[in-house]
Parts: sequence; structure tokens; C-alpha cells
Amino acid sequence: MTTPCPDAESLLSFLNSESDAATIDSIDRHIDECGDCATLIAEFARLEIPEGTVDAGGESEQFGSLCRGDTLGRYLVLDLLGQGAMGSVYAAYDNELDRKVALKVLRQSNWSGLVREGRALASLTHPNIVTVHDLGSADSRSFIAMEFVDGTTLREWLTQSRTWQEIVAIFLQAGDALAAAHNAGIVHRDFKPDNMLIDGKGKASVADFGLARAVDSADVAPEEIGAMFEATEQSIEAMVTRTGVLLGTPAYMAPEQLRGEIADDLSDQYSFCVAFFEALYKERPFFAKSAKGLYELQMSSEASLRGKAQVPSWIGQALLRGLARDPASRHPSMGALVSVLRTDPRKVFWRRLKVAGVLGTITILAGLAFMGLGNRADAAKLCESSGSEMAETWGEPSMQALAARFDEIDTPHARDVLARLRARFGGFSQEWASARDQACADTRIRGVASEDSLEQRMYCFERHRQEFQILLTAITKESGPDDFVAMIEAVNDLPRSSDCRDVNRPEFRVPLPASDADRERVQDIDDKLVELTPTHWTKMNTADIAEVALLISEAKPLGYAPLLARAFVVQHELYRLHENDAAALAAARAGIVAATEAKNNEGIARWMLYFLSRKTLEDAPLEEFDTTRFFVGNAVQRAGNTPELRARFAMAQARHSSIRTQEEVQESLWNEAVSATEGIGSLKNLRAQALSGLGQTLIGNGHTTRGLDHVEQAIDVLTDIHGQHSPLVIAQRGKVAHARVQSGGDPRAAIGDLQLWVEQVRSRHGDTHRAMLGPMYYLAQVLSWAGEFTEAEQHMQKAIAIARAQPGKMAETLATMQFELSEVYQGLGNFEAGEKAAQLGLEILIEGVGKSDSRTTEAYIAAAYAAQGRGKLEKATQLLDEAFPALANDSTPLLRIYWHWVRGLVAEDAEDFSVAEDVYRTRIQSQAELGENSLGRIDTLVALGDVLRKRGKYAAALQQCEQARELAKAHLSAAEHHSVIAIGGCMGKTLRALGREDEALPFLEQAVLQHSKRTTRQRPVSVGETHLVLARALQRTDPDRARAILVAELAQRFPSSPAERRLRTQLGELFAQLK
Repeated sequence: MTTPCPDAESLLSFLNSESDAATIDSIDRHIDECGDCATLIAEFARLEIPEGTVDAGGESEQFGSLCRGDTLGRYLVLDLLGQGAMGSVYAAYDNELDRKVALKVLRQSNWSGLVREGRALASLTHPNIVTVHDLGSADSRSFIAMEFVDGTTLREWLTQSRTWQEIVAIFLQAGDALAAAHNAGIVHRDFKPDNMLIDGKGKASVADFGLARAVDSADVAPEEIGAMFEATEQSIEAMVTRTGVLLGTPAYMAPEQLRGEIADDLSDQYSFCVAFFEALYKERPFFAKSAKGLYELQMSSEASLRGKAQVPSWIGQALLRGLARDPASRHPSMGALVSVLRTDPRKVFWRRLKVAGVLGTITILAGLAFMGLGNRADAAKLCESSGSEMAETWGEPSMQALAARFDEIDTPHARDVLARLRARFGGFSQEWASARDQACADTRIRGVASEDSLEQRMYCFERHRQEFQILLTAITKESGPDDFVAMIEAVNDLPRSSDCRDVNRPEFRVPLPASDADRERVQDIDDKLVELTPTHWTKMNTADIAEVALLISEAKPLGYAPLLARAFVVQHELYRLHENDAAALAAARAGIVAATEAKNNEGIARWMLYFLSRKTLEDAPLEEFDTTRFFVGNAVQRAGNTPELRARFAMAQARHSSIRTQEEVQESLWNEAVSATEGIGSLKNLRAQALSGLGQTLIGNGHTTRGLDHVEQAIDVLTDIHGQHSPLVIAQRGKVAHARVQSGGDPRAAIGDLQLWVEQVRSRHGDTHRAMLGPMYYLAQVLSWAGEFTEAEQHMQKAIAIARAQPGKMAETLATMQFELSEVYQGLGNFEAGEKAAQLGLEILIEGVGKSDSRTTEAYIAAAYAAQGRGKLEKATQLLDEAFPALANDSTPLLRIYWHWVRGLVAEDAEDFSVAEDVYRTRIQSQAELGENSLGRIDTLVALGDVLRKRGKYAAALQQCEQARELAKAHLSAAEHHSVIAIGGCMGKTLRALGREDEALPFLEQAVLQHSKRTTRQRPVSVGETHLVLARALQRTDPDRARAILVAELAQRFPSSPAERRLRTQLGELFAQLK
């Protein structure tokens, strides 16, 4: 029962040590139980110290400092050892007992606090806790005489280079000390590096229990400390302990202490882990410049090991648990934590195996004796522990943490991603546990595998588990919605644990080092390599490269080739992350040597595939490529010609330029990759790549429809992997929709997929993010092709604004958009704006890449096209003349094809039909050389047909129109496509010119009908001519001429350029005849 609270006067007397011994003892016991009185004393203590009388480095003016030679009671002061917020510590000599002691003198004569510390220490007998010799007061000073430790503080000790093993050894001693204190009911409450002393022999001692009190006692009021931290911007270093107010050192205090709650043994555990973490990783788990920042950080986040690979992961994981924000999630006790730190999980299994090995030997010797049955049962039980061990990585706490992380991500796709992750994690865990138990049973129960191979296989399983743990931690703590694709791909790329059971793996035939110490070193290096392996979340850090180089130097003397082989893989990947191509190549060359020594045929094959891919990227000469390809093929065969290696080999060959020129060979290679990956769940990503590559190849070879079908199959595979709401899937569907329109599909059918892509990116990044550029531009293009010029202009302007806001050079992108915008303006009939947009695009390119660049040549042609659309034929001709000299340097006919198109239009508008005919025929020849897709040839054939008709060559004109019509039947599915409409006009106008009115009329009426449904990309003059010819045909077949007049009026609605005088004249003449 709590005693009645003393009055204020009694508390003040107690504070100033003016009460008698019995009263002090009574009040001391009372404040251990009463938080209110403890808070009141804290306030009195703060008021009792006059402002400025105590600073961070001196004694209070009231008591003064002690000098060498001064005496305090029976103690002779020798030297000042250090000063803290609570007092000063001196080296002193005990005259009576003839020994050197540490003498702690309080800043204030607070006898109760000193008694509390003395009692706490006196009640603890432990080799790693500083021993109390005496407690007393003299000359108005209170002091405590303690064991003198001839050494340094932990903080000073760490200024020298220390291995992680040395640091662990020191902290295990300190952990034992705290565990003993907790068992005695004492909480330290201020554990930090300055309160650990280390002597010359490496013995650690925990000191300064000045804040210790019974576990069930209360601290100061929570609202006082919480408010202090929330409000202050004071540096953490400045916020040292203030007597009775802030009990502890903020940088090392547990979250509950920062909130002012009761500190218990779990709070000490947290402080211990902060100091341990800092010692190992050279930084605290939470860093902030101010106490307020630290408070906010600790209240809102958990510690992470990301990028910290200096020590084995199991140690780091033990510390993370001790650093949990919720005390209930920490280790159940300090003793439990120390036990975990002492128990290397890699060695536990081996200890069990050694015991089981003895039992197994007894079983063999006993033959069929009944005692063998018990031993076999023990061995079987030993080989059924993997599930419980994996549960420590993937169990209910980690499942809940993952779910909580996704609860914070408010996107429609998050739930689907979480479900996929949980399913894959669960599957991996089950496979790992089953394969590991079976591997154990292969040796311990069935006797079909050797002891040495079992040890290597267990190393393999542990490596896989660590990879899983690192990935799980990264996703749980560092991921966001932008990482969804990377998450799924990383999870699908988790290693196959069944491989670790395979005793025939070549690397298992390479013996481990003979000595236990070297074997442990192999595992330590392997642990670090796993932690250093780059992932999607890895940030560029040159220290990682240096760390791997050091590990390689440490691994070489061990002579274990599989370890070196893995090390060079990690080094290679890090160099690629840092885009250091030369260093990556050097690591690869060292890696293939190590893989050969390790008898790792699969590793050799993978390195050879890397070299082959380099030959492809470098476009190496055919002879050099063929030589490399020969050796890679042999390596793949030696590695078992697995489906994955077979597919990668085929894909690497198909990408080389020498293969790309052999259409059938290239398609055959892509088909081989597709076949190799069929029906294999673990190769879905690779299958999607193979299908996409095959599709792109078919498109490039002119088989657009088949190609796009294969690309859509690839998207279906990606949908199966990532879900239909995945940003990757939505983006790919948008790109395919755009490509189908480019190859002759209906633009309107693509608008929905592109709008979905735009909205998906907008929801993640906003309207102006760089990621909006692609989808916005594609949507603007398709809207333009669909004749929706008003919307197209709005979206193109947004795309241009996004491009302009990006850092760096985007001259080509901006210029291309300006040319597209120019065509949109022409579709709207705003020829002046169209000309200005094209001119701006030209100026952007001239400034960005110079006049001699091929892109600038294309810009001249685009500007000429815009000038032609506005009727400025002379300017258009000048711009074409500027571009013409550069055509000779064009390695492909693409620019010539474009130039001849615009030159033909200019000639048509100038009514120079002979030149137009020659130009269009030249364009058709260039298209044949290039093997250009059918859509481009259709437009040229229609244009040539129109020109031949205007020259009176009706039969030749009809031949061109019919060729275009046949191509359209094969390649264009939409009746509304602008090229199909143009063909109808071409056929109708030419048939009528031949006097075949009845045949002409359906073509003309269909073309006009389609024009009435939509705006068209076809030239306004051509559209107007189609209406004019139909009106003339109706003039003769329709008695009342009403339809003829309507069609003629419709012709006037289509905008025409100033150059189209002949059409306007003909329309005027027709109206005169009709009316």
C-alpha cells in the first residue's frame, strides 16, 4: 500500500538532505511508488538550481570542483575522470583499504538519488557490473565509491577499428550484466556507450546506475516529457539528463520513455540495441538533428537494415526486433536477446546434425536392434524442423506487417498485388521447408547423400532464406505503388529451393574448406554477399563496391571456388548498377574463371550468354559473333540445355544484326524461345519477352497483324503475372492499341485503351509528371488520326507543355510534337497556326542538333508540308530544296520517301501533274526498297491514281486505285480508316472519268458517307473533289437535283487552302448549273 504523500516542506527538506535518515528513507521508498511526488520533486530540483550555476562542463558554483590532492572523507582525489549531467567522477585513493577507486560526486546534495544508485549497485553482484565499495557524504558533498576500471568508455574504444566479432563479444558481456540487473528487479534506464567501460583485457563493465530504480516504479509525468520532445528543437546532444525531469539520454531512449511512460527492462533492451546498432553500423538506427525530430521519427517508423551489410543478417535481425516501436514486439527479455545473439542459426543445425550423426552411427552398429528405432525417430524429428524455422521469416508477424504496409497504399491495384505476394511468399516458404527437410532426410534417414554434401546443401538453403528475408524486408519497409511491377518480378525471381536438395549439382562436388574456422568464414562472406546483392531498392553506394572487393580478397585464400563465383556475380551486378561497363566486363571475366573452377556449368553458361549479349549490343562482326555463339551453344549443352538457358540463347542470337537480316532464321529463333518457355510457370517473364520479341520481329518484317497478335499474347502473360490493373499491363495495352492504328486499325477502337493509360498515370503522378508524356502524346496522335482534331489539339498541347518542363535536351521530341500539332491545325482548317507550329519545330531542331543532322532534314520537310497546306508553294519549295542535299547521306530511303510525298503534293497544288507523277512513282520505288508497310504504299498509290486521272490517263489511274484497294483488303480492317475512304474516292472518281457511272456511284456515296461520320485526315482538296464528282454524278441521275445540291453544299464545309482555287471554281460552276 502506498504511504500518504509528504507535504511540500518535507519534500524540499528531503531534496536538500536536511531531513533525518529515517525520514529520507521513508520518502525515498514513497517516491519509488508515487509518480506524482516524483514529478513534484523533479520540479523542485529544477527550481533549486539557480540559472547559470550548472553548465555542461563544470561543477555547480555551490560545491565547486575538486582538485588533485583534495580529500573527501577517507578518499584522496587523484584526477578528474569525467563529468556528466548528474555529477563528476574522480580517480581516488582509499587510504583505509589501500586501493584505487572511482569516486562519483553528485552535483547537488541529493542523498536519496545517491542512495538509490548505491542500493541498486550493491544488490547486484556480477563480473560485468561495476562493484560498489562505499556510500557517504563529506564537506556537504554526497559521493559513491566504486570499483576503478582501468580502461575506456565504449565510445572511446570504438574510435579504433574493430571487427564486428569484437563488438559482439563486448555487447554480449553488457547484455549479461543488464539481464542480471533485470533479474534482480533493477532497470538501468540510461544505457549508452558512455556508461560501458572496457579494460585492457577486453572485459566490459556496465556503470552509472544513477537512474536505476525498481521495475514497478513510476517515472515523471508522461505529458511533461512528451510535450518537451514535441516542442523543442534543441539538439539531441544538448538534451542530457536533467535531475528528476528527463531520465535518460534521448538518442538511446525507447519510444515509451520519450512519451514519459514507465521504463522497464524492455526499455533497457531498446537502449542496448540502439548502442549495439550504432557500434556495428557506425550510425544510429534513427537519425535526427533535434530532439523533436527524433521523437517524431521514433513515433512513426521502424528501424531498417537496408544498405547495412557489414555483419551477418541474423545479428541485424535480432537487433531490429529489440528496436521495435511496440515493446510487446521486442524480445521477451534481455536474457532472451542475449541468447539469440549467442546462437548463430547457421551453427544450430550443425550441432543438431552432429548429435544425430552419433545416433545414426549407433543405429548402424546396432543393426536391427530395437534401440535403433528410437534413434531413427530422433533423426526423423530433426528433419522436420524447417517449417518452424521458416515461420520466423514468414509467419504471422511478417504477414501482418506486409498487410499493414499495403493498407497505407491507397490504390485499386494494391489489394491484388498483396494477394499475389502472399501467395508467392507462402509457396516459397512451403517449398523451402519441404525441400530442406527432404535434403536432411536424404542423409539422415535414407542415407542416399553424404555428410559433406549435406553441409553444402544447408548453406544453399540458408542463402535462399536470406534472399527471401531481404526481399520481404524491402517490400515491407521501403516499397510504394511505383514499385509494384518490381515487387512481382523480384518475387517471381526468388531462387528455386528444390535446387539446394539436388546432390548432383556440380558446385556441391567441390569440397568445403577443411577447418571449421574456414567454413565459418565461408558462410560469413556468403551472408554478406547476399546482403550486398543489388535489388530494385538498392541505392547507388560506392561503399558496397569496396565491400565486395574486400570480401573477394578475403575469399581467395579460402580456396572455395563456388564462393568466389558468387562474389564475382555480385560484383558484376553492382558495377552494372553504377554503369561502369569496363569494370562489369572485368568482373564477368573473373567470374567465368571462378565458375569453371567451381565446376558450375550453369554459371559458365550464364556468363557466356552475357558475353554473347554484349556482342549483340556492340554489333560485333559476324565472324566474331559466330565464334562466341559456338562456345555459348556448347556451354548451354553442358549445363543441361534447360528451357531457360535454351530460351535465353535463342533470344540473344535473334537480336544480332546479322540474324535480323535473315527473316526466317530470326523468326525461327524467337519461336524456339517461345516454345522453350511454354507451360513453365517460373519462366513467365521470359516467355513474355520471347512473345514480344517474336511480335516485334514479325511487325518489322511486314507481318503486322500476326506480330501484334503475338505482342498481345505477351501482354496476356504479363496480365497473368501482374494483374489487369498493373501499370505495366495498362501501358503495354495502350502501346499495342497505338501500334494497331499505325498499321491500319480503327483509331476509335484504340482511344479507350489510351485514355485508360493516361488516367492510370495521372492518378499516380499527376497531370504534369514526365511519365504523362508518352501516353498523352499517343492519345493525341490517335485522336488526330480519328479526326477528333479539337481534342487532339488539347492533348498535344499538354504533351508539349510536359516536354518543355523536363530538364535536359528534348529537341527531337518537342520538334516531332510541333509537327504533329501542325497537322492537327491543318485538320482544323487553321493553316496559319499549322505553319507556325511546323516552323517552330524546325527552329527547335536547328538550335538543338544543328542544320546538318538528319532530324533537321526531316524538320525542313515537315515545315514544307505545313507551308504547302497553307498554299505557300514557293516557300514549301524552298524548304524542300534546303532538305534535298542531305538526302544523299540518308542511309535508308525514309527521308527520301517523306520528301517525295511533300514534293508531289506541292506539284499537285501547282497543277504540275507531270512532275507529281514522276515524284510519286519514285516514292513507290523507294518504298519497295525499304519494304515499307502496306499503309504507306496505299497512300502513294491513291495519290498517283489521282494524278494520272487528272492527266487523263484513266486506265493507268484505275490500275493504281485497284492495287491500293487490294492492299487495303489484306491489311486494313476498318471501313472508316482514312486510307480506305481515300481509295473509295479514287475508285469512284476514276470510274466516272471512264464513263462507268453505275460502278462509280457506290464508291463515291460510300466515301461521302464516311466523310459525313467523321473528320478526316485526308487532304481537304481531295475530300472536296470526291463530293464534287458525286454531285456531278447525282446531277445526271437525280431528276430533282436535291441530293446533288446537298452534296455540293457539303463540299464547301471542308476547309480548303488558298492553293485550291481550281476546286472552288469548279464548285461555283456546278452550283450555277444546279440552281
